[in-house]
Amino acid sequence: ERMQYKIITILGRTGQGKTTLAKEIINKLNRVFIIDVMNEYDYDNIFDVYQLLKVCNDILKNEIKEFKYSLKITDDYFRDKAIEILWLFAKYHYKVFGEGFWLVCEEASLYAKNNSNHKILDFVKYGRHYAINQIYISRNTAEISKTIIANSHLIITFNQQWEGHLKVLEEFGFNTEKIKNLKIGEYIASGETEILNNLLKTKKREVNYATSK
Repeated sequence: ERMQYKIITILGRTGQGKTTLAKEIINKLNRVFIIDVMNEYDYDNIFDVYQLLKVCNDILKNEIKEFKYSLKITDDYFRDKAIEILWLFAKYHYKVFGEGFWLVCEEASLYAKNNSNHKILDFVKYGRHYAINQIYISRNTAEISKTIIANSHLIITFNQQWEGHLKVLEEFGFNTEKIKNLKIGEYIASGETEILNNLLKTKKREVNYATSK
């Protein structure tokens, strides 16, 4: 039987707390790869394809059960190759461990654009077969692939003001007036909110807060 998996999407304007919340979640996890296109994370850093291949091989060969890697993306080639490698790695990882890992994609709208068919969407469509949990982060709600949002078990939004972004969120059941009035660090979660509550060990509230400094 395939293990359960979850997709989380975190949306909102720059400087509202998206990355802070993502880091709070990551700190609770045991196995993570981060597509770090904005140089926001500082775990064990990977700078090129060859280093990533070595890391993936070491994890499988030595059966390493805990890891956190930031892929320091400096160009489209490394980003796209890294995603291809991680997709292949996911299959072997599941075969070896019988469970998956977490994939965190920063500024996903830069490559997982709406109406595009980027390789990252293989994780969205088929990641459940390898128990790959995913977090997608974006400031451009109207531009990120609707496939990601529609398949998310949990959607989180920080403050948003532009009507184009708000319109998308309204389609997914959000109260846009509340979104426009969120203060820095505040967010509203929709969907399986117990995912976040379980990860962060918090009680359920309609408006939550990213608390890390």
